Amino acid sequence: MKPDQIKKCNELIWQHNKEEEIEKKRIIRDQAFQLLKDPMMRWIPAILSKKSIYIQPDEILSLSWDCFEFCLARYKLDQSVPLPNHFHAYTRFYLMSTFVRKNKEINVNSGNEENPIETISETFSEGDLEAIFHLDELKQFHACLPSDYKIIFEDAILSMSGQMKDRVRRKEGMPFGQYTEAKKVFKYVIDYLLRR
Repeated sequence: MKPDQIKKCNELIWQHNKEEEIEKKRIIRDQAFQLLKDPMMRWIPAILSKKSIYIQPDEILSLSWDCFEFCLARYKLDQSVPLPNHFHAYTRFYLMSTFVRKNKEINVNSGNEENPIETISETFSEGDLEAIFHLDELKQFHACLPSDYKIIFEDAILSMSGQMKDRVRRKEGMPFGQYTEAKKVFKYVIDYLLRR
């Protein structure tokens, strides 16, 4: 999104949250959706394709509205997260939780329990699913690393636990300075992936 669109959208959402008259609130909400519709319609297929879920083009508009309402209800005006980041993260969360639930229902209704590990319990809360998505991102990042750096990445995760016994150096044959610098950078990456 362009900076002027973000600014306009922030203003509309602020007006929406302050407005008490239902009809005006609906008009403001629709204007905000028009600004966010195009990015959301790009995000939805991109997010779902990473999980090998493909939907028809006519479903994208409907899903973009559902995602927009979900994101709007959870947007706080005083938060430090930029508007596009908030809407992208919550769109991803909404899509994953919705499709995970649908896939679970399909598996149960069809009696297809071939791979019970693939099915996810319906008792997951928003926080649980958010944690699963963050761990999945860490796993994907780990998978794309060269083999020499995978061990350093794992060491960085272990060292973030706060327990002295978890602070290990398993990568031998690499200069200590290079190892510690790589581990330090990985800690920043891990922290970023877990907090966003």
